[in-house]
Amino acid sequence: METFFFYLKLGLNHITDLNGYDHLLFIVAVACFYTIKDSKKLVYLLTAFTLGHSITLALAATKLIHFSSEIAEIIIPFTILVTSILNLIKLNKTQSKETVLYIVITIFGLIHGLGFSTYFSAILGNEESVVFPLLSFNIGLEIGQIIIVLIFLLLREMLSKMIQFKHIESVIFLSGGTAMVSFILFLEHLSSYLTK
Repeated sequence: METFFFYLKLGLNHITDLNGYDHLLFIVAVACFYTIKDSKKLVYLLTAFTLGHSITLALAATKLIHFSSEIAEIIIPFTILVTSILNLIKLNKTQSKETVLYIVITIFGLIHGLGFSTYFSAILGNEESVVFPLLSFNIGLEIGQIIIVLIFLLLREMLSKMIQFKHIESVIFLSGGTAMVSFILFLEHLSSYLTK
């Protein structure tokens, strides 16, 4: 049981760590298109992200893949930028294809998992099986994501009642903000990698 709570806490800390705020930025980028009424759909999207994330971690933990975390750190902000742009595109469409969105978010989960895979593999060390630690970690990750999303949606709902802004305005404002920050992050990571 101690192992379960260790990896659960690791997953929870991984998603809520303010030093690795790119994950929080990604969650905001995904969530800003939705309202509290859409929370079920949003949880499904985040579960698709967790699924992609866990596949990468499982492959890395079993030594089937090895990917440079430095390159992953360059690609991760790009996924946030693309998600932000997708929000703006979806605003102009009367009906968006949800299946495509689930596939995109799962692929982005795979990419985000690459950034943590080396560290996670090192923590696993000589564990007999990766299944239980990986499951525990992903439960922690999912709980963290749901908490962040609920706080975000509730805060935005409260603000919209106080300031009287429309949903479409908040999507444009938040997507613009996440796009700008992620683009700056992308340039910083790329510059850091190229100057080494």
